[in-house]
Amino acid sequence: MKRLAVPLWLKASRSPLRADDENSKQIPPFTAAASRATGPHTVAVFCEARDFHRDAVILLDGWPDNMPIPDKALHLRHSKYGSRKLKVMTNVMELFAKTHGYKRS
Repeated sequence: MKRLAVPLWLKASRSPLRADDENSKQIPPFTAAASRATGPHTVAVFCEARDFHRDAVILLDGWPDNMPIPDKALHLRHSKYGSRKLKVMTNVMELFAKTHGYKRS
């Protein structure tokens, strides 16, 4: 019996929400607990739907400690348009403010 070739994209079981290092090894995602331990207690959420880009800041309060920050995008939805095209990342503005004493006006 002849085996069919499996497309490369089907073989790859990597999540698009995960990054790889220079050796193509998956880097563990930043979790809510790791974020709280290093300082930021908020995340930035970016909506990439339509032709506009919106953003919001969400508190990490109530998130499970083992929740990967990028995975939270799977549970969120844009409140006005219902879009799921969201990206979630550590709030670098908060991190910058804590590091450099910067306050946003």
